[in-house]
Formats: sequence, C-alpha cells, structure tokens
Amino acid sequence: MDRNPDIYSDRKKPEHEPPKSYTRVDMNVSPAEMRARAWRSTFLFTTLMLVLLGLASWIIMRHEDRRDVDEDLEEGAPSALQERVHRRTVMPETVPEWEPADYTDMSQPGLDPAKIAQAMGELRMAGQYVHAGEFEKAQVRAQKALGIWPDMAGALRVLAFAYTQQGKVDQAIRALERAKQLEPFNAINYSMLAACHMHKGRMTTAEDMFRTALDIQPDYPVARLNLGMLYLATGRYEQAAEYLEDSIEHFPHLHKIRNNLAVALLRIGALQDAREHLHLLIHTDPHTPAWYFNMAITYTEERDFEEAMEWIRLGANYCSPITFQRFISDPDFHELRQLNLFRELIQGLYPGLPVLPEG
Repeated sequence: MDRNPDIYSDRKKPEHEPPKSYTRVDMNVSPAEMRARAWRSTFLFTTLMLVLLGLASWIIMRHEDRRDVDEDLEEGAPSALQERVHRRTVMPETVPEWEPADYTDMSQPGLDPAKIAQAMGELRMAGQYVHAGEFEKAQVRAQKALGIWPDMAGALRVLAFAYTQQGKVDQAIRALERAKQLEPFNAINYSMLAACHMHKGRMTTAEDMFRTALDIQPDYPVARLNLGMLYLATGRYEQAAEYLEDSIEHFPHLHKIRNNLAVALLRIGALQDAREHLHLLIHTDPHTPAWYFNMAITYTEERDFEEAMEWIRLGANYCSPITFQRFISDPDFHELRQLNLFRELIQGLYPGLPVLPEG
C-alpha cells in the first residue's frame, strides 16, 4: 500500500532490525483462479482502490499519529464493534466493490440504441470519476445514466458505490435494493448491501446477505473476505480465521487482512500461526507499528514479558510518544505495565512520558 510520507515524519530511525527468524508463508495465488471476467474486474479494481485510496471505507487506522487508537470506527458506525481485541489492531472493514462501467444488461427490449449509447457513455464517465476518487462527480454521472435508462442496474451499483464513499449509506442501500429487484441473482448486489448494513451495525442482516451472495457465487472472494471481517467484529474468531485465511490467497498484498487474521488466530490461541503472519507483515511493511505491538501481545499471552518488551521497543521506533502510549494502554498489556522493567523501558524510550495507570 502506498504510504503517506508525512505520517511517519516524527518517528525515530530504528536502532535495531526486527528479529529475522521467522517462517515466511507463501500466500501468492494467481488471480487467474477467478473464473468470471466481471468478478476479475471487480477484484482488480478493489485492489487498486485499496492501494491508491488507502481502503477508502469507514474505518481508517492508518493515520495512527492523528487518531485515538480506541476510536477505531468513524462516526455513525456501531459502538458494539469496539471490542477489546480491536484496540490493538486495525479494525475490521469491508472491502469496497463496484461494477465496471462497461457492464450492463443490453438485452432489454424496446430500448432506443441511441439512448443506450448515451446512458453507457454517462456510466463510463462515472467509472472514470470513481477511479479518480471524485465521487460526487461519479454520483452525478451515474444519476444522469439512470435518468436516461432508469432500469440500468450497473448504474445503480456505481451510484451506490459513490454514495458509500461519501458516507451516504442510506442512499446507497436504496439504490442497491432497486438493483437487487432488477437483478435478483447478481451476487454483487447482496455483497454491497451486506457491507452497507454491516457499517450501520445490522450484523445479522449483513451476515444473511453475505451468505446469499455466496450461495449465488460460492467462490466470490470479496464476499468471503467481508464475511470474515464480520465474524472478527462479532467475536467469532474461528470462523473469522477460516474466511480470512482463504481471503489472503486472493488478496495477498492487503496487509490489514493479514493483520486481522493474526488477531483472529491470537484469539483462538494459535499464537505461532499468528506470529508467522505478523513476521511476514514486518518483513514486507516494517514501518507500521501495529504489527510490532500485536507481536508483543502474543508473547504477553505466554507471559514472556522480556520478549514482549523487545517487540514494544522495536515498535516504538515507528510511532510518536502519543501513539506509543495509546498502544501500550491496551488491556492486554495490563500485567506487563505493572513490571518495574516495563516502566524503565518507557522512561528510557520517552523520558518524561506520564506513567500509565495499572488498572
């Protein structure tokens, strides 16, 4: 993922390299396994959006220096998701998806070919604005396409995507419900609706819709990934680990997915498996402090406090004093915070930093 150079401007240069002894996991699987061109286009675009726009969704933890770690969800998201486990990790977030602008159903009778061409032109322009991150303009173009062709399901999906990127979730739901009426066996409709309901806190509805999408298209990676995120958010860690493990094969370079998989594995006691994924994250993206603090938690779970403190020290190289204090205030470090050696570590890293409460 492209990294904003300003995010880490206040971080100290690492004094030591991370430990090198780890098992690398080969998760690279060719996207050729995706069987349908429409799905491939969706997944490739999703990856591009995640790389270029930094997962332009509701939950953004990339700018740790500017946010409170406990504020994992944006305004309007359900507070029920703020579980203890998520204070130490990137929050589960659905992967945005949309349909390529050159797809629509051309089989409807009685349509003027000139009108079809005009509507398609507007839809293609909407797609270009989506790629450029200009979602208001994409919305306008999609609405123009629908003004020409009201039953253009593809335009409704692009319109819904533009709505979600602007935080207009209710409008997106209405557009997707209409698309679902027009195309009741299109898995994208259900998957996009599920993501919207998930961000509104309607977890049961979201789960049902993700499962419907998978009933229609069992090998639909975006729906499987987002269902895994839902299971993680609701504390069903074994199911989350299963779906997220599968999702990594399709999205091997999306680091937040691997991190959330590590958290799920940690929660079910598969500490070594969690470490393998965290080691790989540290190897490929060494400047993100969350990986180091999550690694420290795996050792805290085993009461190996010396090793945990070493990982905390390494993670401190990549975050400001404020962000550091927020990470180590996590409840999983409760026992560690009571140790004199831990207090000495903090004072050595950041002299004058207030002592954290033990509770």
